[in-house]
Amino acid sequence: MLIKIFVVKVWQKQQKKYPKIQFEVIRAGYGYENGLAVFNEVKAKKIQAILTTDDSVAIGILNAASDQGIKIPEELEVMSAMNTKLALMARPELSSISQPLYDMGAVAMRMLTKLMKKRSRTRSASDFTSRNY
Repeated sequence: MLIKIFVVKVWQKQQKKYPKIQFEVIRAGYGYENGLAVFNEVKAKKIQAILTTDDSVAIGILNAASDQGIKIPEELEVMSAMNTKLALMARPELSSISQPLYDMGAVAMRMLTKLMKKRSRTRSASDFTSRNY
Protein backbone atom coordinates (compact mmCIF):
# COMPACT_ATOMS: atom_id res chain seq x y z
CA MET A 1 0.00 0.00 0.00
CA LEU A 2 1.18 3.52 -0.84
CA ILE A 3 0.96 4.80 2.75
CA LYS A 4 3.11 1.99 4.17
CA ILE A 5 5.71 2.43 1.42
CA PHE A 6 5.80 6.18 2.13
CA VAL A 7 6.21 5.62 5.88
CA VAL A 8 9.06 3.15 5.30
CA LYS A 9 10.85 5.55 2.93
CA VAL A 10 10.49 8.42 5.42
CA TRP A 11 11.75 6.11 8.16
CA GLN A 12 14.82 5.18 6.09
CA LYS A 13 15.65 8.85 5.43
CA GLN A 14 15.19 9.81 9.08
CA GLN A 15 17.39 6.92 10.22
CA LYS A 16 20.26 8.38 8.19
CA LYS A 17 19.53 11.95 9.32
CA TYR A 18 19.27 11.10 13.03
CA PRO A 19 21.54 8.11 13.69
CA LYS A 20 21.25 8.42 17.50
CA ILE A 21 17.48 7.94 17.40
CA GLN A 22 16.31 4.38 16.88
CA PHE A 23 13.57 4.08 14.24
CA GLU A 24 11.70 0.86 13.75
CA VAL A 25 8.85 -0.34 11.54
CA ILE A 26 6.35 -2.70 13.17
CA ARG A 27 4.09 -4.37 10.64
CA ALA A 28 0.47 -4.83 11.67
CA GLY A 29 -2.86 -5.17 9.96
CA TYR A 30 -5.62 -2.58 10.03
CA GLY A 31 -8.25 -2.27 12.70
CA TYR A 32 -8.71 -1.70 16.39
CA GLU A 33 -7.87 -5.30 17.35
CA ASN A 34 -4.51 -5.07 15.59
CA GLY A 35 -3.74 -1.94 17.61
CA LEU A 36 -4.45 -3.83 20.83
CA ALA A 37 -2.26 -6.72 19.65
CA VAL A 38 0.68 -4.59 18.48
CA PHE A 39 0.79 -2.72 21.79
CA ASN A 40 2.52 -5.68 23.46
CA GLU A 41 5.38 -5.35 20.97
CA VAL A 42 5.49 -1.56 21.46
CA LYS A 43 5.69 -2.04 25.23
CA ALA A 44 8.30 -4.82 25.04
CA LYS A 45 10.57 -2.71 22.86
CA LYS A 46 10.09 0.34 25.11
CA ILE A 47 9.01 2.49 22.18
CA GLN A 48 8.32 6.11 23.19
CA ALA A 49 6.50 7.34 20.07
CA ILE A 50 4.54 5.60 17.34
CA LEU A 51 3.08 6.68 13.99
CA THR A 52 0.41 4.39 12.55
CA THR A 53 -1.15 4.41 9.10
CA ASP A 54 -4.66 3.86 10.48
CA ASP A 55 -6.64 5.71 13.16
CA SER A 56 -8.32 2.59 14.49
CA VAL A 57 -4.93 0.90 15.05
CA ALA A 58 -3.73 4.01 16.91
CA ILE A 59 -6.87 4.01 19.08
CA GLY A 60 -6.28 0.34 19.90
CA ILE A 61 -2.77 1.27 21.03
CA LEU A 62 -4.10 4.24 23.05
CA ASN A 63 -6.66 2.07 24.83
CA ALA A 64 -4.22 -0.78 25.51
CA ALA A 65 -1.72 1.73 26.94
CA SER A 66 -4.40 3.35 29.11
CA ASP A 67 -5.53 -0.07 30.38
CA GLN A 68 -1.97 -0.69 31.58
CA GLY A 69 -1.65 2.71 33.25
CA ILE A 70 0.67 4.27 30.67
CA LYS A 71 0.21 8.02 30.41
CA ILE A 72 -0.44 9.47 26.96
CA PRO A 73 1.47 11.53 25.75
CA GLU A 74 3.89 11.75 28.69
CA GLU A 75 5.09 8.13 28.45
CA LEU A 76 3.94 7.17 24.95
CA GLU A 77 3.16 9.47 22.04
CA VAL A 78 0.74 8.09 19.45
CA MET A 79 0.01 9.62 16.04
CA SER A 80 -1.87 8.44 12.99
CA ALA A 81 -1.74 9.25 9.28
CA MET A 82 -5.41 8.95 8.36
CA ASN A 83 -7.35 11.66 10.24
CA THR A 84 -10.81 10.10 10.22
CA LYS A 85 -13.61 11.11 12.60
CA LEU A 86 -12.34 8.42 14.97
CA ALA A 87 -9.31 10.60 15.75
CA LEU A 88 -11.62 13.26 17.20
CA MET A 89 -13.58 10.74 19.29
CA ALA A 90 -10.54 9.15 20.95
CA ARG A 91 -9.64 10.14 24.49
CA PRO A 92 -7.07 11.46 24.83
CA GLU A 93 -7.60 13.01 21.41
CA LEU A 94 -5.45 11.36 18.75
CA SER A 95 -2.93 13.46 16.83
CA SER A 96 -3.56 12.62 13.21
CA ILE A 97 -2.16 13.79 9.87
CA SER A 98 -4.66 14.76 7.19
CA GLN A 99 -4.16 13.35 3.74
CA PRO A 100 -5.61 15.41 0.89
CA LEU A 101 -7.31 12.40 -0.71
CA TYR A 102 -9.46 14.44 -3.11
CA ASP A 103 -6.43 16.38 -4.35
CA MET A 104 -4.38 13.19 -4.65
CA GLY A 105 -7.15 11.64 -6.75
CA ALA A 106 -7.43 14.74 -8.94
CA VAL A 107 -3.67 14.75 -9.60
CA ALA A 108 -3.75 11.01 -10.38
CA MET A 109 -6.61 11.56 -12.83
CA ARG A 110 -4.74 14.39 -14.59
CA MET A 111 -1.64 12.21 -14.86
CA LEU A 112 -3.68 9.30 -16.25
CA THR A 113 -5.46 11.53 -18.77
CA LYS A 114 -2.15 12.99 -19.93
CA LEU A 115 -0.69 9.50 -20.32
CA MET A 116 -3.74 8.31 -22.28
CA LYS A 117 -3.57 11.32 -24.63
CA LYS A 118 0.13 10.76 -25.17
CA ARG A 119 -0.42 7.09 -26.05
CA SER A 120 -3.35 7.82 -28.36
CA ARG A 121 -1.20 10.28 -30.37
CA THR A 122 1.51 7.68 -30.89
CA ARG A 123 -0.88 5.01 -32.27
CA SER A 124 -1.49 4.71 -35.97
CA ALA A 125 -4.95 4.65 -37.53
CA SER A 126 -4.65 0.90 -38.15
CA ASP A 127 -4.51 0.30 -34.40
CA PHE A 128 -8.13 1.44 -34.13
CA THR A 129 -9.60 -0.19 -37.24
CA SER A 130 -9.63 -3.96 -37.76
CA ARG A 131 -10.36 -5.19 -34.21
CA ASN A 132 -11.89 -8.58 -33.58
CA TYR A 133 -14.68 -8.28 -31.03
